[in-house]
Amino acid sequence: MRINVFKIKNEIYRLLSFACTGIVSAAVDCAVYYLLLNFAEINFRLIQPISMSIGLCCSFIVNREIVFRREKISLGKEALKYLLVCLICISVSPVIISFYGGMFNEYVGKIPATLTTGLLNYLLNRFFVYRNIVLLSSYDENKKGKENT
Repeated sequence: MRINVFKIKNEIYRLLSFACTGIVSAAVDCAVYYLLLNFAEINFRLIQPISMSIGLCCSFIVNREIVFRREKISLGKEALKYLLVCLICISVSPVIISFYGGMFNEYVGKIPATLTTGLLNYLLNRFFVYRNIVLLSSYDENKKGKENT
């Protein structure tokens, strides 16, 4: 069995790109969370879905355009799948914050919630939302090979 180095490199690139996107999205999420927690008189259990929704919207746009590089054809179907993933992550996150918030506080509880839902988000995106992806670089390589024949 021959190992396809190109596919391995693409998968590593995808994972690193997703991680970078996740960091930016988590920063947006945390910024909104902490701003609302400090300046709005809203319970953190309501703030979390709001901040996470904003971060996940940013993530969807960047992941679709940069990380998974999808054609525009399946936008509606992907958006619905992504929405389902978001709802799962948004539902799990306040439970995690409540658990750790009870031991520490809402500020500390945000950290494990973000890490756990980030991993869950990647796995669901990779194997549910974008499971049949073709990376743009591998698509371009195949296309060039066909043009040259």
